[in-house]
Amino acid sequence: MALAILSFAFTYAIIHLDGATGPTRLSSNARQFGTTIEFLRDHAVLASRPVELHVDLDRGEWLIVVPPRPSESEIDRQEQEEVLYTDPTRFPRMIQFEGIQLDTQKTETSGTVVITFNRLGEITPNGFIVRILSQEIADREEASFSIEVNGLTGEVAYLPGFAPFEQVVDGDRFR
Repeated sequence: MALAILSFAFTYAIIHLDGATGPTRLSSNARQFGTTIEFLRDHAVLASRPVELHVDLDRGEWLIVVPPRPSESEIDRQEQEEVLYTDPTRFPRMIQFEGIQLDTQKTETSGTVVITFNRLGEITPNGFIVRILSQEIADREEASFSIEVNGLTGEVAYLPGFAPFEQVVDGDRFR
């Protein structure tokens, strides 16, 4: 139920940004996407169950997937819950995903990226940057916005422009 309310709230907020300027609309959409990440991390911990965020880079949309709880006994597996999906949330016209940078060498620019939050709040992939782009802003630097997710703390940072990917946390060590 909470996920359905969250999905509706984000969809409503995105739709009602039509009167904002290009940079304001870009910043607001970046923050709404980052807030989704923060909410899902917290929800996974509070509900003590994994949650997934499926990001479709081609369509500029994302949806929340709540898989069944892991079962240890055969009876539990037979009575397992269904997988829950929210309706996709989409960026407004003229705003799109530029890509998700997973490490210093790898950036996903198409397809679907799955971000998993386990019941302890740990995030996979472990540290990444989501970049979104506005097609209505002419200046390349102003048209980009970066959302950095820290691999150690799960903290989300909002950075106007194209933020460099300087470090990736791999377990307990930086590389």
